[in-house]
Amino acid sequence: MSDILVRQARREDREALLALLERSWRAHWAPHVDATAVARFDEQMPVEAYVDGYLERFRVAEGDGVVLGMYHLEGDHLHAIHVDVSAIGSGVGRALMDEAEATGARKLEVRKSRARVLCQARVGGSGGISRYGNGFSGANHRHEADLVAFRLRSADAR
Repeated sequence: MSDILVRQARREDREALLALLERSWRAHWAPHVDATAVARFDEQMPVEAYVDGYLERFRVAEGDGVVLGMYHLEGDHLHAIHVDVSAIGSGVGRALMDEAEATGARKLEVRKSRARVLCQARVGGSGGISRYGNGFSGANHRHEADLVAFRLRSADAR
């Protein structure tokens, strides 16, 4: 893959972001919820409302002109970070995390099942994390007991 460019999301990224977020949900969340939750996701397609409501706040990772990942930062809270399943292991996640941390991300919630992946991605990298909670309850989470909260290190603490 050529260089990874992290840039502001644009209106024309909408369809690519919808597809990326749906693939991400099906790969990383759907295996942990029951069939009723998957059916509700299919019926409601919440990624559409999310993208339409927050697209101007997203940053995307692009490689060879293709959207490969995104993050959503508000204040110091990293609300979302997603890497397309086809780009996992390619450095897209590291590029997104590096920029998110450099622009102020200090808090992140992840499923317990994904916490190991986050820790491995940051070990030996330019950043670091420290765990500060179990069962952290974000405003829109229905699986609070399955979340782990992390505090991301600031750029000056590295």
